[in-house]
Amino acid sequence: MPFDEADRVIAVLLEKRRNERKNAIFQQKGSLLFKRVPLVNPQRFITWIAPKLAILFEPWALRLMLVLIALTGLLLVTQWLAVVDTVRAIAELQAATPLAWVFLWLTVLGMIVLHELGHAVTCAVHGGAVREMGVLFLFFQPCL
Repeated sequence: MPFDEADRVIAVLLEKRRNERKNAIFQQKGSLLFKRVPLVNPQRFITWIAPKLAILFEPWALRLMLVLIALTGLLLVTQWLAVVDTVRAIAELQAATPLAWVFLWLTVLGMIVLHELGHAVTCAVHGGAVREMGVLFLFFQPCL
């Protein structure tokens, strides 16, 4: 009977190993609907900047941010018609020059990069490491 138990354990381990290999091959090749493109290793920059921004994670700074978010919400509610007009003007950029589209695209791209660097700094401040930054294409849409 001990040989039957050993055979079962070996079979389970072999199946587990096959699944790990299959998953490793899939992750290496990727998928048409999910593709990662690593671009940079930001560890040196993040290690340099994280201590300088660590003050933003102090309790008083977080409270101040909550107050600023609340004030922004209040401003949004009180200026709602102006916000709607601005959104309409942005939506009607069809008449805008190609240069305006380039500036809009660069602005959005810059904001996304700053947002993602915020995640990296948060990770570093709390003891993590960020070794890779890049672009993710999910269903052919870029996810920066």
